[in-house]
Order: sequence, then structure tokens, then C-alpha cells
Amino acid sequence: MDERKIKPPILELGHPIQEFREEDDIDTEQGPKGEKINGLKVEHASRNILDAEVRARLGSYSAEELRKMHLWRPEETLETLHQMLAGKSVIIEGRAGSGKGAVITGLRHLLRLNEVGFTFIDGHFHAMDQELLLKAVAEQQNPQTEGGIVLVDSMDYFYAGKRKLRKMGAEQFAKRTKKFFDELKKVPTVIGTVHEAAWRQHLGDPDLMRAFDDLTEDYVPYQLPEAFGSTATAEMFLRAQKVSKKEASVTSLLEGSPKFSDAEVDLLLNIADNKEAQEVFAERWPRMERWHEFVMLMRHYATLKLICSDVFDEHRELQKLMHDPSKRREFFSELFDYVFRKDLRLTMHPVVAHK
Repeated sequence: MDERKIKPPILELGHPIQEFREEDDIDTEQGPKGEKINGLKVEHASRNILDAEVRARLGSYSAEELRKMHLWRPEETLETLHQMLAGKSVIIEGRAGSGKGAVITGLRHLLRLNEVGFTFIDGHFHAMDQELLLKAVAEQQNPQTEGGIVLVDSMDYFYAGKRKLRKMGAEQFAKRTKKFFDELKKVPTVIGTVHEAAWRQHLGDPDLMRAFDDLTEDYVPYQLPEAFGSTATAEMFLRAQKVSKKEASVTSLLEGSPKFSDAEVDLLLNIADNKEAQEVFAERWPRMERWHEFVMLMRHYATLKLICSDVFDEHRELQKLMHDPSKRREFFSELFDYVFRKDLRLTMHPVVAHK
């Protein structure tokens, strides 16, 4: 295992349990000249996925244990993990912002806690040094010496057809991708994520998509659910959110404090039963089917993730309204507009969203 070891885990029910922290999860490798290669990480470890004890431990995790680790998609992570333990490779499909990367993060965290080796590749950095990329894949081709697992987030960037996505000439890109796919065929277990079918239709290269289909012919397809796996998971997600430095500079909240109060968490989770929200909604959209659509969207991972965000001023303004009980009706009105007009657009790839 490398020098960046995790802190000693808390033992509970025989499992190592530790909250996921981004600072413990650096995804860089040193290049031949000391430069950092983004999006590539080989986790060397003392155990492998064939170890019976390791398999038993990994197979008996519960969603509640993963929630204690603050893994955002625990139910979906377990679904994928169980396929992996059954010797299956998996392709996770979902639109941008739906939590595909959160499943990969959950798998990485569990494998690392149990000292199982793996290689992680972020497809957004597909133009990384090819020798390092292929070497990282080759590390996992013998599960007896490493974990025998490759995790590829945004795998469809390797068959992109648009010049702005592939960052190099078409011929060079095709050769690199086909070589990469050939090496992946030798890996016992591959877990990859791809965007929804619209992404593939508008942005994929037909020849490389055929190569991808050949690679993944025997993979298990997993359509990632849009909604959180349970109310308990949605609650964990909201309560775990902390105020960032950027947000603290424009609010009275302190950096690192909870982003939402207990009352605000309850408001977001139970908005379907909120009479005042229904009244404000009816003033704008009298048809109840629109209300049911709104309630459904409020259960989605992508929606709550955006409401918690501090990326744009509109995110922070929405949160400021929620923090002021005297502006509850104004908050509801803005929330309706935000969810209907922003959620679906902001969480899709811009080329697809504005086709």
C-alpha cells in the first residue's frame, strides 16, 4: 500500500467503517518528469478480490454503514459491489449529475478500507500519457498480485467523436482508444460509467462506439435510478452538507458549519406534504400533474445536489431565501422555477441540452 494510508478505521460489526474525505482520495500519479497526471490512480494493496475473507466482508456491508461513511449513493454502490463480487463487470448509465461518480467513489472507498488493490481512471483526462494509462490497466490483469479491478468514470469520453471532447486528431484518438479497450479486455473486473443515450447519440464516434460495444458485450448494464435510494440516504446527504468558504463570505454562517438547519432539512424532505408550498404552486400551475412532477424531481439526487451547491449566485440566493422563514412563500416560488427551469438543463451535457 502507498504511503498515503488511511487512518485506523472504526470497527463495527466486523467491518472497517470510516467517513469518506476528499483529502484522503487524491487521484494523481507522478509522470516521468515528476508532473502530476490527473485522473489516474493505482491503489497498491496487500489483499485482492479473490481473498475469501475480503469477499465476505465486502459482501456484508449495509446501506446504513455506507451512510455513516457519508457515501452519497449507498444503495446503488452496494448493488454494483454485489455484481462485482459475483465476478461481473458493470456499466453504470445515467445523465450528468445523477451520481454515477458517487458510486465509483463509494467502491473506491470500500476497496481501500479493505486493502484491495484497484486502478481508477477518470475519462475526462483521456488524453493522459498513454504509457502510464496502459501500465495502470496492466497492473490489474493478474488478480493474484493486485485487486484485478479497474474503475473508469466517464468511460464514454474514450469514444467521443467531437473534437472539443477528444482533444486530439481523430486517427490518433482512435488508435489510443482501441489499444486501451484491448487492454481492458484482459482485466477480470471493470466497472465503468457512461452518460445517457442522448450523449452517445450526439457526441459519440460510431466506429469507437462499436469497439466499446464489443468490449462491454458481457458487462451487466445498470441504469442508475434518478432518485435517492431511500429517504434515510437523502436525509444523510442534506445533513452532511457544510458551508464552504465561498458561502461563508456572503452569509452569516461560519465555514464548516451545517449548511441546513434541522427544520430546513425537514422542509426539503417533506415538501410533498407542505400545504403552503402547494398553495404557492397552485397560483402558478393549477394542474396537479405538474405538482406531482415537482415532487418527483425533489427526490432526485441531481436536484438536491444542485440546491446544496455554491457554484452560482442563484444557488446561494436560493439558500438565503430558505434560511429566512419570513420569506418562505418567496422561497417556494423560486424553488419551483429553479427545479423546473434549471435542474434538467444544468445536469445535462451542454451540447445535448442545447441541441
